[in-house]
Amino acid sequence: MKKIEDEKNNHKNKLFIKHHNDKYNGILPIWVAVEIMSFGTLSKLYSNMLPQDTTYIKKELCNINPTLVNSWLHSLTHLRNVCAHYGRIYNTYFPTINMKNTDKNNVINDKQIFAYILAIKHLIADKAVWNDFFIKLQALFYKYNACINLEFLGFPENWVSILSL
Repeated sequence: MKKIEDEKNNHKNKLFIKHHNDKYNGILPIWVAVEIMSFGTLSKLYSNMLPQDTTYIKKELCNINPTLVNSWLHSLTHLRNVCAHYGRIYNTYFPTINMKNTDKNNVINDKQIFAYILAIKHLIADKAVWNDFFIKLQALFYKYNACINLEFLGFPENWVSILSL
């Protein structure tokens, strides 16, 4: 709770935070609080949720095991921090991301960026959001085709079919 309070103080000048400070003594409903949470705080919040709450989220996220979601959020927090601090993702191995039971028909290198992107695909419930991201990703790979080797990012040959909805 202290972390959320700190983040609320960091965003105290935002209109919606001012509104809740003025009208509700600074008490934020969860849908407002997540708007100001860092990814790391969101990951920690999820890991501390009651089992019945993670079960509800499981139903909303295409029936993904809550323990797997927790693991993915932790791994994605690490990746986010690498990106935020200008770390390298090309031809880099990351801590293993748990891909157990997610794609039995394909061999996925669970230490490269492709596995992380596949986890994100499973976490995004809104198909339009995923499709928009996927189209932009394909466009980037096409644009920089001469510069990058997708194998160095852990992308298998059939990556398009794996990431397609």
